[in-house]
Amino acid sequence: MSKELELTEANFEAAVLKADKPVVVDFWATWCGPCKAFAPTLAAYADAHPDIVVGKVNVDDAPAIGQKYNIMSIPTVMFFKGGKVIDMAVGSMSAADLDKRAKAAFGV
Repeated sequence: MSKELELTEANFEAAVLKADKPVVVDFWATWCGPCKAFAPTLAAYADAHPDIVVGKVNVDDAPAIGQKYNIMSIPTVMFFKGGKVIDMAVGSMSAADLDKRAKAAFGV
């Protein structure tokens, strides 16, 4: 079972910006084919890394979050640490690329 959080405008600040753990955030939408293709990779990453918060923002349901971070294309994955964006990647990626970027962003 996946450990991804559904991030909304109501919980984003507490779950991401005030998190005491590193956070990976996937910006996605239900109609986005590449987002659907990336979903199992993100879910597997969440399951394998309980020490990292993994969340998803549906840009249709939470447009203000997408606007705040200038999300122009999805999927976009952002890496947060200490409430700050450390890195971001636009487009789907392999499990190896996700792991590599997270390790570089979080120093783990």
